[in-house]
Amino acid sequence: MRLGPLSILLSGLLLAACGDTTPQPQESLSRPVKLQAVSIGNSASLRHFPAVVEAGDKAVLAFRVSGQLKRVDARPGDLVTRGQILATLNEDELLLLVQQARANHDLARVKHQRNSELRKTNYVSEYDFDTSKAALKQARATLDKAKANLGYATLSAPYDGQISLSMVENFEYINAKQAVMHIQSANIINIVFELPSHLLPRVKESGSDLSPGFTLIP
Repeated sequence: MRLGPLSILLSGLLLAACGDTTPQPQESLSRPVKLQAVSIGNSASLRHFPAVVEAGDKAVLAFRVSGQLKRVDARPGDLVTRGQILATLNEDELLLLVQQARANHDLARVKHQRNSELRKTNYVSEYDFDTSKAALKQARATLDKAKANLGYATLSAPYDGQISLSMVENFEYINAKQAVMHIQSANIINIVFELPSHLLPRVKESGSDLSPGFTLIP
């Protein structure tokens, strides 16, 4: 059986129609993202740094001479004023040293005065005169030192503050320069923290104020 040209054409159209499939849309490779604008420069920013609170002025107090502790007038937590007596050593031994130094000084002065009179008439040599003069100077220095040590038997507050620590007990023997108590200023505190180096220029340029905050731990 022969097919005509029209039949062949219709058959081709039918086959094309049957083989025609609608292309499926492909999934896009791009995905939506959430964008957030970040501003730099003059916008204010807040940063937190851990810090340590320290006393503005603090000192370790000690006697400049040795001796037995006679009285302690300040305890940890006490508020004191400049010049207030905090502790005192027994002054008996120091008073004896002052009396001995004064007696030696008086004797040296008498000897030198006598040699000064005798020197005018050449009854003493120049060497004896110079020796008595040097002895008088040494005796005067010893007396001045004994008087100063007597004054060092009293420990006073160097400035207004608060006693933070006491390390001695009454009637205890204290060596010279041994730590007796600590004092710190009551009105000035220092807040110490570490600032990254890359933030230092920003702080200097902007003149930002640093505000401390305290967290209370129950």
